[in-house]
Amino acid sequence: MTDIVERLRVKWDSMGDMANAERDEAAYAIICLRNECAMEVAHTKEIRQQVADLRALLAETLAQRDEAKSKIERIMSGLEGTCMTCEPVGVRNQQMVQDIKTMQDQRDEARREVCAWQGATSAKSFRDIAIVRGWDCFREPA
Repeated sequence: MTDIVERLRVKWDSMGDMANAERDEAAYAIICLRNECAMEVAHTKEIRQQVADLRALLAETLAQRDEAKSKIERIMSGLEGTCMTCEPVGVRNQQMVQDIKTMQDQRDEARREVCAWQGATSAKSFRDIAIVRGWDCFREPA
């Protein structure tokens, strides 16, 4: 099948000049529409590529944000710093915090036992004995 534009451009002797001129105009309009479509397709491809590039950039930026957030958390917790001793000191500090918590729990358990023994020999409640001694061993866990 021959191209419609070529078919429109063929002059027909049986048609008048006006009809042939209209056929030429129709052929020109088709060519213009084809060019516009080709430009739109190219523009659409560019936009799709820009969207893909922006998505990749966003993913990279989010990864960098997460990495920075993690680094800040490590610095704040003492596990990362600018000197050779920062990380070992940070690890040791975390161990010491856990050791302190364990010792406080053991202390509170021993205080509760003392309050129980003393309460068994007096008319006071365990909590009253703890209050008199200034202990907070019956507090609710945080």
